[in-house]
Amino acid sequence: MKLADLLPAFVVALAAAFSQSGTVHLVSEGIQDDQILEAVYRFQLQQYTQERRWNVFYLAAGLEGGSASNKSVDAFNKHIPPVKKFIKSEYDAERLKKERGLVLGIAGITKSTASEAEVEGYIFVVPGEATVFHFSLVRENGEWLVKSSKVTGIA
Repeated sequence: MKLADLLPAFVVALAAAFSQSGTVHLVSEGIQDDQILEAVYRFQLQQYTQERRWNVFYLAAGLEGGSASNKSVDAFNKHIPPVKKFIKSEYDAERLKKERGLVLGIAGITKSTASEAEVEGYIFVVPGEATVFHFSLVRENGEWLVKSSKVTGIA
């Protein structure tokens, strides 16, 4: 089954999980947002690379499983296992399972102050089986750092 076929139900479930936190903001394209995205992706990659369970990571952005920017993907061009752009129309659930791929997604960013941000993110192999996360970030010495993360739902 193609991911595009499962996506409408996935988006509804994911949006419901995010609405419980009271924060649903779409990812924007600002430079500072790119830095925040990279910090969260880096945090997720460090965590899931240690598991040695995944052969490839796909970066997604937005609630509908859209593609992360080329800049976000390029930041990890030497990462092992490889990091690729998630393109929902090109992948199906069976392929993701077979290649042991994990999608790392960011749905939205909320900036509390110039040096604090909250990010809603998710991971999935098969839409409908996503784990939703809330990340708290601070900007220290010009760099965004994830200070905490917690699971906020299963979609």
